[in-house]
Amino acid sequence: MEQRLIPYEATLNFAKGRLLVLAPHPDDEVFGCGGAIMRQMGAGGIVHVIILTDGAYLKAPEYGAIRRTESLAAGGALGYGEPEFWGLADRGLEYGEGLIQRLLDVINGFKPTLIFAPSLHEMHPDHRVLGMAALEATRRSAPETGLVMFEVGVPMPRPNILLDISDLVERKASAMSCFESQLAGQAYDTQIEGLNRFRSYTLGPTVSAAEAYLVIEHSQLSNRPLELFESEYQRQRSMGLAMLPSDVPLVSVIIPNANNPSLQWALDSVAVQTYPHAEVIVAHVTSDSPHRIGSWCGRFPLLYAPTSETLNRAETMNLCIRNAQGKYLLFLEADDTLLPDHLEKLVRALSKDRARGAYTGVRWVTEHGDGQFAEDATWSEHRLSASNFLALNAVMFERSLADEGCQFHDAPQALMYWDFWLQIVSKTPLIHVPNISAIPRTAPSNESAPNQTQPTASGNERQYLLLEVEQLRAQAEHWKQAASTQAEQLQALTATISAYVSSSSWKLTSPLRWIARLFQ
Repeated sequence: MEQRLIPYEATLNFAKGRLLVLAPHPDDEVFGCGGAIMRQMGAGGIVHVIILTDGAYLKAPEYGAIRRTESLAAGGALGYGEPEFWGLADRGLEYGEGLIQRLLDVINGFKPTLIFAPSLHEMHPDHRVLGMAALEATRRSAPETGLVMFEVGVPMPRPNILLDISDLVERKASAMSCFESQLAGQAYDTQIEGLNRFRSYTLGPTVSAAEAYLVIEHSQLSNRPLELFESEYQRQRSMGLAMLPSDVPLVSVIIPNANNPSLQWALDSVAVQTYPHAEVIVAHVTSDSPHRIGSWCGRFPLLYAPTSETLNRAETMNLCIRNAQGKYLLFLEADDTLLPDHLEKLVRALSKDRARGAYTGVRWVTEHGDGQFAEDATWSEHRLSASNFLALNAVMFERSLADEGCQFHDAPQALMYWDFWLQIVSKTPLIHVPNISAIPRTAPSNESAPNQTQPTASGNERQYLLLEVEQLRAQAEHWKQAASTQAEQLQALTATISAYVSSSSWKLTSPLRWIARLFQ
């Protein structure tokens, strides 16, 4: 996860070709990218440095000359030669066509491969203005030209290159020592050294110092330039990294019957979920309910679906779905529980797949909490067609499936759930998310065995299932008779056509039909 925010590997030299370094003040070229300049010169490359202002803000005119001399000495220490001085007023850089066109003239003449400029996150106004002007000038330049932003006064929040300068620390310190006029007022050299050492934080024990850069391809400047101005919150959110609970999809946990003495166990298991964004929908809360459950389930809101005693089980389930606001829905019986990572792992699986439903393993237990048997089977649509192996609280699915017509129909409870899952899988496959995190509770049964995957159907449920089978058999017989009738009609029609084609009149009129086709 962290590697998506900052590099965990360093590079020794990324700046190949011709480098144009734009420094707003004398010393920024050393503080910000002295290591990159030395790497480039060591590889036999070409570096051209332009220092835009005199660095003499509120100082006597001769102060600018002192700073110019210091940059000349630092250029010798880094090995690139002499910088070009524009001598503009310190704190006088203005973002606009004047500055951009002047930069373009240099770019078109020098034809750099990479342009180095200060980061847009710098605190000094000259740094920010030059960064924005360099960005726009690079956008208008040749497609093979890239932009590299460096840091001086403010660490960049999103560097994508860390340059290992462990072996160059002493040379960079020597170049920084050239700026005596600046070091007399503030220990910039110590601060930059600290910044470079901090940048080795993710690089392991072999790297003791690094410079951070944001390398921007020309295509991004042309197609997505505003991404560079987005906040760190916006960037991480667009990468799918949640910074706030509302950054991840809402999950609605539906409890269709709150009138159960074990309800608090179910609510407590939701309250400790590690997933940050959920709501709980409960139904059938009456004045004689065994618990007064309030309006919160831990840090999650607890909402009540308006119900009446006249609603049957299927109608209650559908009502709860209509009242849910989440992108994902999950059912939980009042005496069922969830392990703390249940919601998190199901949402994570759904976010990485096109399927709109997922399920995980379950451990069935008795009303006393004794383990009865476990189920953690891979997905099989054929198996679901034969029997329901999905526990109610093991499945999470998208709300959109209910909007498309999936709903509960009145039937014995086991068949009602089975019918609902069959509707779901007619629209989407289910992802199997391994390992057990759902714990349904079922009463002990003499008919249940440890290797059984679901409780035995009751007498009423068997009767309902037999009725369904008889209806299907009647439909099959109807289709069989219809197919037999169509076969007889087809045979008679074929005989008629054969007799007509073999007749004498058909043969005698053959030339006339040929002439008619010719004229057509």
